[in-house]
Amino acid sequence: MFDYIKGLVTRTVANYVVIDCNGVGYKIYTPNPYKYKEGEESTAYVYNHIREDENVLYGFTTEDERELTIDQRFQEFNSILLPSDLNSGDYVDIRITMPSG
Repeated sequence: MFDYIKGLVTRTVANYVVIDCNGVGYKIYTPNPYKYKEGEESTAYVYNHIREDENVLYGFTTEDERELTIDQRFQEFNSILLPSDLNSGDYVDIRITMPSG
């Protein structure tokens, strides 16, 4: 599994970025790809979602954002529940108010 991918941002599209790391372009889906600037080196903290019919990388600008978006208990990608324009402090507030169990 990947923890992060660091490299040159070569493309920014509505729902993903491409980061070139040593000649390999990684397509990384992200809630807000416009946080990454084309032509600049960036780090994406990633979650590698693997199923029998897909292998997808989801990227986040901070480790906190990734950890608070991915439900560690079930390993499900839940960013659809969290607006992309919130900062990490807002994610913490949302996570605390969610019922457990």
